[in-house]
Amino acid sequence: MERTMRLFEMETHGGQAVYMLHAVTVAAGILLLLYYRAMHYSRRRGERGVAGHAGSGALCSYFVICRRYGESLPCVDIFVCTTHPLSEPPSLVISTVLSLMAYNYPAEKLSVYLSDDGGSVLTFYALWEASIFAKHWIPFCKRYNIEPRSPVVYFSESDGHQDLCTPKEWSLIREMYKDMTERIDTAILSGKISEEVKANHKGFHEWDQENTSKNHHPIVQVAFLPSKFE
Repeated sequence: MERTMRLFEMETHGGQAVYMLHAVTVAAGILLLLYYRAMHYSRRRGERGVAGHAGSGALCSYFVICRRYGESLPCVDIFVCTTHPLSEPPSLVISTVLSLMAYNYPAEKLSVYLSDDGGSVLTFYALWEASIFAKHWIPFCKRYNIEPRSPVVYFSESDGHQDLCTPKEWSLIREMYKDMTERIDTAILSGKISEEVKANHKGFHEWDQENTSKNHHPIVQVAFLPSKFE
């Protein structure tokens, strides 16, 4: 039977167990070498210096390898591209952004960028809404190790997911997501953002009557601060 491809899909790749086995084997080998040097440390003056240098070299190698395998993961930049909000519904676009932000990766090492070729204030509005919802969605994902981490997929395949948390908390997050998508879809249909909403973020003032899809500011920032979402 032919496998059906989904719009949002997560795959787990192997290799972590092999990496851990390699790291543990190297560490064990160095520790055994240090033990051997300590047990056979010569009492004769001439050989003591040689044994001491060998032991010091092994000890340095141990710390170098520990540093190599224990150092921080590299920084990762992820770009999400979109176009006109009528062609690509912003509610789906931000679901992609939210799933990326919820990756099991150090928050301070992960940066997610949304590239909007249409330069639409509606897409910016959707991203601003997502930044508010992310303060609840990301801790929820980390707390219960939620999979998949795209909210549109998670809540559409909700059978059994409620068992990971209390029904009250699950319903609360679902209602928050539902309300957010309804506000975004309503704004898309109306084609405008209310003045009350515009007053909540300075980024909305970047758009004026002279802004078009071919003439707009290159960068407008929305602060997510994912490292504080605990």
